[in-house]
Parts: sequence; C-alpha cells; structure tokens
Amino acid sequence: MRRAAAALAIGLAAAPVAAETLVITLSAEEIRIASTFTGTTITVFGAIEDGEGLSGYDIAVALEGPRTETIVRRKDAVVGLWINRAEARFTNVPEFYAIHATAPLADIAAREALGALGLGVDNLALGPTMAAGAAATGFRQAVLRLRREAGRYVEDGGAVERIGSNLFRTTFSLPSDVPDGAYTARALLFRDGALQAEASENLAISKTGGEQFLFDAAHENAWLYALAVILMAASIGWLGGTIFRRD
Repeated sequence: MRRAAAALAIGLAAAPVAAETLVITLSAEEIRIASTFTGTTITVFGAIEDGEGLSGYDIAVALEGPRTETIVRRKDAVVGLWINRAEARFTNVPEFYAIHATAPLADIAAREALGALGLGVDNLALGPTMAAGAAATGFRQAVLRLRREAGRYVEDGGAVERIGSNLFRTTFSLPSDVPDGAYTARALLFRDGALQAEASENLAISKTGGEQFLFDAAHENAWLYALAVILMAASIGWLGGTIFRRD
C-alpha cells in the first residue's frame, strides 16, 4: 500500500495543474486465486488537485466486474409442486459490485443524477431482457436481492476516508468466492450534487495453477471433461471394490 501511495504522489507531481483533476491508483493491479484463497482486500487511493483540496466535495468509489449473462427463474406452485414457470435473461449483469462513498449516495446527488451515472446497486444497468413491464421489474429486483444476500453487491456510504487535505482511500473486501475476470475501479467527484471529475483503473482477478486448468477444461472442452470425470469415478469404484472385496 505504501508503494501505491508513493506512485500516486509521483503521478500528481508529474500531472499538469488543472481544476478538479482526479487521480486514483490501486494497491494491486492483479489478484491470483489459488486453492488456498480465502478472500482478500483491495485498496483504492485517490487525490484531487485543484488548490482547495477535498473540502466541499463528496467522493464515490465503485469496484465492478465481470459482466455476464444471467437467467432468473420464478417458481410457482402447480398441483402441489413448485416448478419453474417463468424466466428472464439479463445480458450484462456484474458478478460483483461494491460502492463506497463519503456519505450515503442519496445525500451526494439527486436520484436522477445517480440513475444517469448508473451509480449504486439500485441503479445498475443489467442489460436488455425479454421480460417486459412489471415482470421485468420483478426479475430485476430478484437479481439485486440475490446478489446482495450472497455478499456480491455491497453499498457503504461512509467507507471513503479522507487523508489530509487532498487524499482519500477506501478498502474493498473480496470474498473467497469472488469471480475471476476483468474489474474496474471507478472514482467520481461531486460538488453540490454535480459530477466534477471521474477516474478509473483496471484490476484483473485470475485463477492460477490447477484451478485454472480445470476451469478451462470444463468450459472449453466440456465433453472431454465430462468423459474424464466419468472414467475417474468408474476407476475409483473399481479400485475400491478390488481393495475391499471379500473372498
């Protein structure tokens, strides 16, 4: 983290002086997931250079990624059985989304402004869906609720810490089941409810070693992977029967 803060300071020294210039950097640019991975944290450091410091400003920092297609199904009771009766397919849903801010988002900007920026869990764009009207709204709320319950969608108005007159930082907790893929850290600077500046940095989360091999095999050569699993299960069954066979 000290290296990241030092790099940020160097970047500020080299940057031209401009009103409300926002700069951020991450404590790491890549996180590699092994079998022993139990979760980790990523810290976003930022600064504003405008001669006035952070006084009078609010900051929101979001960490998001990767976006995938998601299908949500609704179960209904039919003749005493719960079965899937309807579904909605969302084409662009972030697997992970966390947003931290210096204050609750509703106190930083108007609801319309937050919606236009896609800022906050309730304002996330999830992509087109085949459902329409009230059905689409219900399915959308289900996606948000399920992600919240799983700890994948987090909102914390008060987690961005000011450091001195023009520096800030916030730390995101990544769970042990955090999806791998491309992530984006996005910082936004507000004053009197209006967006003044924005900056972003990329983060890569990837599996390593055997985990990556198994993941690639299961997705890129599914039938070979399934055949290998079946043969392995049959071999284990045969070996167990041979070892414990009674004469």
